[in-house]
Amino acid sequence: MERALRVTDTSGMLAVLDPDGYQSYMGWNGDLDQIGGHFVAEMARHAPLIWPTTGCEDYWTVEVADSPRAFDPADIGPQDTGLIRCTNGRLLVTNNESLTMAGMYQAVTLPQPHEKDHILEIPSGLYTCQATQVGRGYRADDVEYRYVVTLTPGGDLPPWRQAPWARDDFQNA
Repeated sequence: MERALRVTDTSGMLAVLDPDGYQSYMGWNGDLDQIGGHFVAEMARHAPLIWPTTGCEDYWTVEVADSPRAFDPADIGPQDTGLIRCTNGRLLVTNNESLTMAGMYQAVTLPQPHEKDHILEIPSGLYTCQATQVGRGYRADDVEYRYVVTLTPGGDLPPWRQAPWARDDFQNA
């Protein structure tokens, strides 16, 4: 399942979600508490896994793997781990902009047309998902910003209980 994707990020969050299990439309009116509550409720159902990004508001390379990787500790930035459920054999790697548009407009469905190549085909089931930021420089020309997302079957972790921007390590607010 090794894949490398380029995902835009202009608001400081990325996500892996089950496009068949995630309830996207909620008539969002711009209230951060409303959308934050929605994200937390959906993460409790293991439908999305949303994490804050740091240092880059442009494109992230998101590498997807089905087994853990070894990294030089000096290259590792924040890591986020949680559970994600795949109900129909596919997951989507996306960003906050797509989540927000789908939350505001019923006509916007996920994946959006420009995200069709961000679909991961995997067996249905529950997965432990770990997102590891690799490369911690901030806007330096010689640093490639990337996340490695590892999906391994099974897991026993509590769901995240707060919106990504409410976390202490969220820096792109």
